[in-house]
Amino acid sequence: MSEWCLPKETFDVMRDQNVVISGSVALNVVEPGCVVPRDLDLYVPLGGVVDFDKFLTDLTDYVQVTKEDYTDLGALTDNYVAGHAWVQDTGMRTVVFYRHKTSGTVLNVIESSHPVPTTTIFKFHSTFVMNYISWNGVICAYPKMTADRVGLLNTKDRELTPRMKRCMIKYALRGFETLNPVVVRLATVIPFDSLSVP
Repeated sequence: MSEWCLPKETFDVMRDQNVVISGSVALNVVEPGCVVPRDLDLYVPLGGVVDFDKFLTDLTDYVQVTKEDYTDLGALTDNYVAGHAWVQDTGMRTVVFYRHKTSGTVLNVIESSHPVPTTTIFKFHSTFVMNYISWNGVICAYPKMTADRVGLLNTKDRELTPRMKRCMIKYALRGFETLNPVVVRLATVIPFDSLSVP
């Protein structure tokens, strides 16, 4: 946690407030070296933002910032959180951004739309990002597939949205292959060049 300028009490707070870490940090723990995390994603249960904010403001040098304060933040959350009329249920209710006063590191505190924050993780776009770190362990929902750097899409739609295509391209560039769910038993891979974004 020192890389993110968080105190040793962070794991106790994670336990007490039912908070988990996911995103690129969790994937990098499960599959070391596959990504370089730019930020730390912390998932809190529904209604848990206020308590976690108190911990951050009382015990760290993180300050809350807006999307306008940090130019990359808007693209990270647009069409992912509740309140966007046409968004599928991602399990995310709100996202609150924090930047460390001296190091500049960024925390994304994501409030789940469920009382159990891990519910959100199982709504992620693909199986290779269904990993998380709890206060006492590391969980990978698909360890064999993640180690083999293959995964399945997590969508009910026949057509991929531009956002989903961008995610698949991002992970293809990181060495992950997306299996075609229709013929997964044959291990057919979706060709990288078929994932062009309109």
